[in-house]
Amino acid sequence: NSRLLLFGMAAIIVQVVIIYFLSSVISRPLERLANNVDDIRGLATKPHRSVASFVREISSLSRAIDVLDHTVKSFSAFVPVGLVRQLLESEKELVLGGNSRFLTVFFSDLEAFSTLSEQVPSQDLVLRVSAYLELVTKVVDSEQGTIDKFIGDGVMALFGTAGEAPEVACRQALEAARRMGEALETLNQTLMNDLDMPLRIGIGLHYGIAMTGSIGSPMRKEFTVIGDTVNL
Repeated sequence: NSRLLLFGMAAIIVQVVIIYFLSSVISRPLERLANNVDDIRGLATKPHRSVASFVREISSLSRAIDVLDHTVKSFSAFVPVGLVRQLLESEKELVLGGNSRFLTVFFSDLEAFSTLSEQVPSQDLVLRVSAYLELVTKVVDSEQGTIDKFIGDGVMALFGTAGEAPEVACRQALEAARRMGEALETLNQTLMNDLDMPLRIGIGLHYGIAMTGSIGSPMRKEFTVIGDTVNL
């Protein structure tokens, strides 16, 4: 009886160790996958680490989450980040329609772009325009604005989409315009090494009520703002 008791206790201990090991093998990868999903929902910019597991189902789930991460990041590069975050948080389908709100609309456009395109080779022109668009994007983002779209060499941005107070949105847009002028001088100093014509821009700002939402068709939608405020 003593030997049976000792053997039974040893067997139970071995079972507990095996169960703990197997549960760790399954639970730890699942915890890391859950953290990766939380990072995707939060639109984290840092790349997440893929989870390797000999469990086939966990490995398949890890690959699916990697694809999801790549898809969301690619989607965020073409669609306003605020809209992507809103869709992820609400977990609702994007439908046609919108609502009216007070916004500050920001337009930036390269002056004499036609002349510049005639004097600069196409590839160099693309690089310079891309540098300018990247500059505008950084300035707008730093002032909590949202890039609505690129229109050729122009940029349309919005301030106040996150519900900021009207005076705050106006101040952010004005500060973005001021900082854009300073940043362009720095960019021109870099480009002037191999370009005789500096980049010059015109910036237009207007504040008022605009309709924000999704327009288009069920197959192809676009999030934008429309109204007299935008036209003016």
